[in-house]
Amino acid sequence: MNNFNLRTAKILTYSGILPFIFLGIASLVYDKDASLHLALRLFSVMIISFLCGIHWAGHLLRPEKCQQSMLIFSNIITLLAFMSIFFPAHNVDLIIQSVCFLLLLCVDFHLYKHNIFPSGYITLRRNATFAVILTLLGVAFAI
Repeated sequence: MNNFNLRTAKILTYSGILPFIFLGIASLVYDKDASLHLALRLFSVMIISFLCGIHWAGHLLRPEKCQQSMLIFSNIITLLAFMSIFFPAHNVDLIIQSVCFLLLLCVDFHLYKHNIFPSGYITLRRNATFAVILTLLGVAFAI
């Protein structure tokens, strides 16, 4: 990534953390009918699916370096995140989604070691993942 692309990626990535923070706080403070909590859960699953799509893009662009098992693992994680929204206890789904974000970060580190992703990307992903996980777990344990 050149400096311009990295700067743009930072802006987009860190902006993508804001809905987690706003929905997390709002769901704890204002959510009488659980609609904000549902929005947080669904946004989380959407971003997990997006990250899985990044793994697919890595495979399409560099198939010789990207193991197919990583793509399968990434898809299983995404399906797990989707299924988590059906858990009756709202804190369980956020814990599962947090684990999904962490597992997807492990896939990213694996792909980074195989030169699929640049170092600037992996640093962004690590920072964003920890911010999102802290938010999701904070909401999960505050409920």
